[in-house]
Amino acid sequence: MKRGGPLQRRTPLHAVTGLQRSAPAPRLGRARVRPRDTGPGASTQALVLDRAAGCCELCGRRLHDGDAWTGPHSFHHRRPRRMGGSRAAATNSPANLLLLCGSATSPDGCHLHVEQQRAMALNQGWLLHDGHDPTEVDVLLAYTPPGHRTWLTDDGAVTVADGHNTWRLR
Repeated sequence: MKRGGPLQRRTPLHAVTGLQRSAPAPRLGRARVRPRDTGPGASTQALVLDRAAGCCELCGRRLHDGDAWTGPHSFHHRRPRRMGGSRAAATNSPANLLLLCGSATSPDGCHLHVEQQRAMALNQGWLLHDGHDPTEVDVLLAYTPPGHRTWLTDDGAVTVADGHNTWRLR
């Protein structure tokens, strides 16, 4: 017996099963399915960009010059979207978003810093636990005056308090 050669059928298929070979099924062209976009819309991004004055909200680095992006940036969700995204309206609200330099995977930038230093990020309000309302948790930002507390609003504004007075910025 010869080894290593192609396999050969000893009996015809129809003799064993009564079936005849048929032509292979035609391949159906499947449309490529794009993942659904679970990020903020253009109007929400514009509100956050305006609130941040085109700068990273953690370090103050200039990211937008009024006409175009000048560096790597991302819209960070303080309360994460979870796997597959979320349809909850507050997920992509301006109060839940921060404009940060870099991305969650780039070696340079505040977004990766937030993702790697989660305990500190939770303490500073850059990350929130599930169930927390982004409008009710204060956040430390590059433009927060020393000794003050800052809250983000759903209309893209900033509320600041110093213990005695409260006022809105932007």
